[in-house]
Amino acid sequence: MSFLPDWAEPVLRYMLEVGLRGTLQIAAISLAGSLLIGVTLGTLLTIRFLPSRAVIRFYIEVWRGLPILVTLFLVFFVLPVINPRLEFDALISASIALTLWGSAQVAEATRGAVQSIPKEQHEAASALGFGWVGRHAFVILPQALRRLLPPLVSLLVNIIQNSTIAQVIGAPAMRFSKSDLISPR
Repeated sequence: MSFLPDWAEPVLRYMLEVGLRGTLQIAAISLAGSLLIGVTLGTLLTIRFLPSRAVIRFYIEVWRGLPILVTLFLVFFVLPVINPRLEFDALISASIALTLWGSAQVAEATRGAVQSIPKEQHEAASALGFGWVGRHAFVILPQALRRLLPPLVSLLVNIIQNSTIAQVIGAPAMRFSKSDLISPR
């Protein structure tokens, strides 16, 4: 005798077999892309070269300012209209949209983490003969990444939560509709 109603078993099976896998795929791809792009842009944002800072700042403000649903629609519906080769399936579109949003979040957090490192650390690395790349790769970023860890955990939670929005374009997620369970496959 089962203590769960009849409808619970197909719901749980769908959530575990389809929804959880889709959510984790979107989250993993988005987090990896967000970290790679965001840490790079956030570090480059600390350069005093105004044109590059302006371009990066524009990227950050656009993708942080747009609602995630709008970003998702832009990637899934507008990109194929601009160029048919930019048509992606729902899973990839959701991953791209969340990567754009997440990389802007990580870039801003990285900028703050890099700028929070005392100026003396930069000067000491320069005195040891490190150039800008070496200084950041071996001295500044290892310290900044430690300060970046709490925002990254928050970003991971936000990406997992926001991956359910991807269901709007048909990506599998933990949430589902009743028709997914009732309709024959």
